Amino acid sequence: MAFWDGWEEEGGSWGNLDTTLMVVDDRIGIGIATKKMHDGSFSQLPVYSGNTLMGLLTSETVARWLAAQLADGQGILEERPVEEVMKYEERTHSYVVMGRTATVDDALSEFDDHMHAGKVLDAIILTHNGSKRERPVGIVTAIDQPKLRSAIRV
Repeated sequence: MAFWDGWEEEGGSWGNLDTTLMVVDDRIGIGIATKKMHDGSFSQLPVYSGNTLMGLLTSETVARWLAAQLADGQGILEERPVEEVMKYEERTHSYVVMGRTATVDDALSEFDDHMHAGKVLDAIILTHNGSKRERPVGIVTAIDQPKLRSAIRV
């Protein structure tokens, strides 16, 4: 079964997995981005510059950036652009991009491969053709693994 079966452009659901997706532009103020994270209870957001995926803004990245800014005695921070914050992206976490032909097994293999390599796969960003140069239509995060595993047992 492909990820895309039954999905709509803005996300939707696949089985019992919610695929609703929120992204941010890299030029938006960090205050707006973190409000989206807070309001949606997200710990990570894909960051785009136009149609190109630039990275994954995580709560850990925000915390690293905030600590550095406070240590430097910086003033008002919420208007700083997300692209500035992304310089503090943690190197031990990652994401992959998959296309519409990806299966649940493909996703679980990615999570497992990263784990066996001693790395954390935070998210799989889903696009039509699996390219970073496409806008996303869905996201699967590490927290979704139990739902993915139960879906293949059905």
